[in-house]
Amino acid sequence: MEFFIFGLVVGIVEDLIAVKVATGEPITWRIFGIVFLVAIPFAFIGEILVDRIDFVEIWRRVFDRRDKSKSAGSNFSTKKCVPCEGGIPPLSKITVDNYLKEIGGWSVDPDCKLIFRDYRLRDFKEAMIFAGKVAEIANTEDHHPDIYISYDKVKITLSTHAIGGLSENDFIMASKIDDMA
Repeated sequence: MEFFIFGLVVGIVEDLIAVKVATGEPITWRIFGIVFLVAIPFAFIGEILVDRIDFVEIWRRVFDRRDKSKSAGSNFSTKKCVPCEGGIPPLSKITVDNYLKEIGGWSVDPDCKLIFRDYRLRDFKEAMIFAGKVAEIANTEDHHPDIYISYDKVKITLSTHAIGGLSENDFIMASKIDDMA
């Protein structure tokens, strides 16, 4: 904020001097008002640059090519994971393929035993924050993914270990992770 005020004052003084030199006219309130209105956007831009707003991150969020509506609109987002102690069969390949269409962006391994997704973040710190948020969801749902972190990349794999394959819980978690991302 300090830079905004400083930039605004410097911009106004600079523009007033330029108007006086260029026209030779006395500075009136009307000229001062015009200069003030012209200086505000430049001071604001200076403040943004000084605060180092990450334009790449803004661009990524505004123009993210992922279709978030697929996971946000899926019924998995509203469900809760159910504890699994085994004794039920893993989901069939056909069911897994249908569920993958609902969440989008996730892939299944060739053996149909786990689903995975890679997330790319700004840097290591953002990757760690993201992994922490995934851990919070996992503890709330009591269904824990494997998380792999490599600088600005986070890979999430989901599988229901008790049944040696995939259950609906994996897709519930995937959808909730996507909603948070």
